[in-house]
Amino acid sequence: MRYLRTFGFLLITALSFSTSSACSRQNSTGNPELSFWVVGGSEGVEARFGPGLMEAYSRNRSESNRVLFTLAEQPLQEAAILRRSGLPGRELQALLASLAAVRLIQQSDDGRWLTAVPVITDQRMKAIKEDLRPIALAVGNSVAGDVPQLMALYDEAKAASDPPWNDVAHLIIDKFIIDGAFHRAVGTLERESGVRIHYSQAQNYITAFFFERGEHFSSFGTNWYLFNEGDAQREVYILHGNLFRRYEIRMNRHRGDEKFSAALFKLSLDGGLGSLTNQETEMLERLGWLSGGQLAVPTVEASTIKALLPTADILGLRGAQVLFENHHVILDSFGNSPHSQFSAAAGDYIQVCYHIVFSSILEELVNAGVLPPMPDSIPEYLGAYIVLGKLY
Repeated sequence: MRYLRTFGFLLITALSFSTSSACSRQNSTGNPELSFWVVGGSEGVEARFGPGLMEAYSRNRSESNRVLFTLAEQPLQEAAILRRSGLPGRELQALLASLAAVRLIQQSDDGRWLTAVPVITDQRMKAIKEDLRPIALAVGNSVAGDVPQLMALYDEAKAASDPPWNDVAHLIIDKFIIDGAFHRAVGTLERESGVRIHYSQAQNYITAFFFERGEHFSSFGTNWYLFNEGDAQREVYILHGNLFRRYEIRMNRHRGDEKFSAALFKLSLDGGLGSLTNQETEMLERLGWLSGGQLAVPTVEASTIKALLPTADILGLRGAQVLFENHHVILDSFGNSPHSQFSAAAGDYIQVCYHIVFSSILEELVNAGVLPPMPDSIPEYLGAYIVLGKLY
């Protein structure tokens, strides 16, 4: 019996969606873009925002975002929101009530409205990245020197059918060091260091923030899909975020797709298409995973990855320790931001900073030549990987 499970795994992929807004960034249809991200699972979303968040927010996305961006860096009275947003009065009152009901905005004692989660404009994102660049450089340097050792371990452990190092370097460093060991160690050290004192009770349920998808958009994550067929297992990883300029994951269309699962187990180890039917080949073509009639997504044995995990854990912990040696930089950035003027709790902002650091580390490693550079146009297969066998 064949079965599959799919996961949003996990820097900030538990709940995300793009919307139109009143900011300056334009997509191909001329509509500005905004993304709402959370860190955590659905239980935390409901605990913090109630059960109707997505429905209430999605009902009037464009207009809701006009309100949110109007309030992005300053609490305002309703009259000022009305004047700056350009929304009709009755419509604005309904939007304020709807957004307040799902706890995305709140009203202060003096009657001003303010956002209950950080709304990060493109210019604010640029400023935060500049604030945090010393941390990204320091963590990147702590990892970069050991990459040759990691590459040597890979060459020693890899199976004959495994691809060369450069084809899997992003998977190893992005996923198993930065989004894996480093991310886990940051969470552990955060709890041990007492940083959680800066979180509100709601932020301890789940952290949440909006990003404008502008030039300086900064985020990183991995979607993980697990497929089983008897004792055989395949894991598919899709790296996404600003480094790969991939925010919607085509692979999500195949959640629960038995036909895709069947095709996945037919692929040959060397990337050939094996006994795929024409329909299965067309499916991979639509996914953007074929190049020149061959599978372009690297396939690597789980045993090869397992051999690298102890070293990845060491590098991830070392990087997290470097981050916490410089954690005051994050708190200083919060103190200097407009968000600190109307929120004493820094938890959401701290998480924003962590994820900016995650992506900035990768950018620094690319700039240093430790990771292969990204092409100007990112094909769908780049940053997608298939791991053969049971990894965990």
